[in-house]
Amino acid sequence: MEKKTIGKFIAILRRANGMTQKELGEKLYVSDKTVSRWERDECTPELSLIPAIAEIFGITTDELLRGERNSGNAGDCHEDENLLAKRRAKGDKQFRTMLYNRQIRHRNQSLISMGISGAGLIGAMICNLGFTRGLIGFCVTLIFLLAGVICQLCFTSGAMIRRDEEDDRYDEEIRKANTVMIAMTRKVMTGNIALLAFVIPLAVFSPGAYSGLEFGTWVIFGMVFVLMALVAVSVLDILWLRGKLIRQENLYYEEKEAGWNRLDRRLLKRLLVISLAIILALCPIYEYLKSYEAELRFTKAEVFDNYADFVEYMELHADDERPDSATAMEPSSGIVSSDQEEVFVPNIDSYERQQILDVNGNVVCEYIINLDFVWSVQLTPNESGEHGLPVKVYTRAAMMEAYSALAKLRVAVLGLMVLDVVICAGVYVVCAKRRRK
Repeated sequence: MEKKTIGKFIAILRRANGMTQKELGEKLYVSDKTVSRWERDECTPELSLIPAIAEIFGITTDELLRGERNSGNAGDCHEDENLLAKRRAKGDKQFRTMLYNRQIRHRNQSLISMGISGAGLIGAMICNLGFTRGLIGFCVTLIFLLAGVICQLCFTSGAMIRRDEEDDRYDEEIRKANTVMIAMTRKVMTGNIALLAFVIPLAVFSPGAYSGLEFGTWVIFGMVFVLMALVAVSVLDILWLRGKLIRQENLYYEEKEAGWNRLDRRLLKRLLVISLAIILALCPIYEYLKSYEAELRFTKAEVFDNYADFVEYMELHADDERPDSATAMEPSSGIVSSDQEEVFVPNIDSYERQQILDVNGNVVCEYIINLDFVWSVQLTPNESGEHGLPVKVYTRAAMMEAYSALAKLRVAVLGLMVLDVVICAGVYVVCAKRRRK
């Protein structure tokens, strides 16, 4: 007599119900290969799946474990209903436990992908700070980030639970579980984007493969890029990604919350239009402050109405020198090169003798110019086409003062742009919170 086993009994019940191994596996959230192994008695179902299998085939767990149906009378109808209710309650509990275990496993897998991405940041720090190879550090981080993203997508794809269109008893629980796992994936992806933005300065501001950035410079530029990336990701999430996930039923929102999300998108679109309009209005001002015309306008010039005073002024300052070298007046760029060598600047004669000619080519006056003191000499054009009085002399000291003032104004304009973004973000957050109260 053939031995009765759970696997053979499952195969008989499956065929009797007209189900394939794949269909049974989808109901139990296992693969068809696992069902095939059960039926070949290579292994037995986990104890946590026994109630669910019994419920699918309408039998008791005792019958499933014994591998045959109970003989004789099944008892009165009232007793069968009680047994059925108990089996269903137990099956519901087991199903929720399975959902919880999947979420925990997905969270642990997400930590693994985050660890892979974090290893890329460590590699970038070693390459940039230890070996002065900023660009190579960026490439190393990019490789680890790609590996982390691919792992996270694979983990999420394997953890997502399909809903049974015929049996919608667990539909809400499945959608909530999928929402939790999608939310975790969104956080991981946002972290990866922020990490990529943090290392971008290594590729943008490093002048070559054999140079890097100082730690302070890297952190400052990195945080600016991270802030910009987070703002862009938040806007993209609200305007496009969240709505797409809701339409695909990968995110679970109640109708009230979905209505709030629609209002949030409308508000954000209006704020974006206002913010972009302000930024576009400030861009020409910023570009003007970088121009040569702005430097001339902000530089205080010495004006001479006759050539005698002009020549006397130039001869008076012919022996003046700049108090510091050009390199001393310029701030550190924050760039570190691994092959920096000591540079010797040779002594050159900074004095030049120049002439001012009239329209006929005759010499009007001759003067000495000290290039260490004078930045530019400009003659005023007149109606006859010749360049003459008044003469404007722009000194290097005045030019440096103007350059410093323009730099402060450019920073102020950039600050207004940042303030514009911050105010719009604050208005959005406040309005969204008030709407939900």
